Amino acid sequence: MPVNNENQMANDEIEIDLLEVFYLLKRKILIILASTILCAVCAGAICEYLIVPKYQSTTKLYILNTASSSLASLSLSDLQVGASLTNDYMELIQSRPAVEEVIDTLHLDMIYEQMLAKMTIANKDNTRILSITIEDEDPYRAKQIADAFANVAIKRLSQIMSIEEPHLVEEGHVSEFSVNQNLPKYLAVGALIGMILAVGVILVRYLLDDSIHSAEDIEKYLGLNTLAMIPLGEAEYDGHSSKKGRRKKKAK
Repeated sequence: MPVNNENQMANDEIEIDLLEVFYLLKRKILIILASTILCAVCAGAICEYLIVPKYQSTTKLYILNTASSSLASLSLSDLQVGASLTNDYMELIQSRPAVEEVIDTLHLDMIYEQMLAKMTIANKDNTRILSITIEDEDPYRAKQIADAFANVAIKRLSQIMSIEEPHLVEEGHVSEFSVNQNLPKYLAVGALIGMILAVGVILVRYLLDDSIHSAEDIEKYLGLNTLAMIPLGEAEYDGHSSKKGRRKKKAK
């Protein structure tokens, strides 16, 4: 029986604490809203003014695996071999001679590592289509680089791998939208961070505050009943009264 009473008291205390936290957050709702809005605005400003927009352009190649293969005579083994060689194709496209040829062709002021960081090569499962994606601050330059890589890849792959020249499936395009500036996403993340920060600060201050503010706190934390309330000291009362008296005299 005593154990049950202790468990019940513990549960009651947890419930009271949760209610206090709820009412505390309710009283501070304006601070929470202000922090949420402020962080959302800051995140939106960062997205619009501090982040450099980047654009992507993608070109696609269809690759055959032998010089004699044609679209009409492809067998299942040809498709399997071609799919297994896609990693080789990717390495050749990203090789230093291929990358530097693109740089020289377009007269770009960058080095091999900088160009390589802009490029992503992907191969969709069970296909022989290679996608060459270029990411750049200028959407028109991104398209030029993607198309240049496609032209270089067509020549180098046929020469080195002894295969038929890859077919160009899709040329690069000029993107109108940046890939790294998502304003709604930044606003949502900023608002969430602002709300979490405000709630966290309020809860930490509440948990660290061990002072007594009311008669209810005395009964709760000390287990003592409040018999009477002690008013302010006479000196404080005299101070208030004298100030009021002075104000009256000045008013006269």
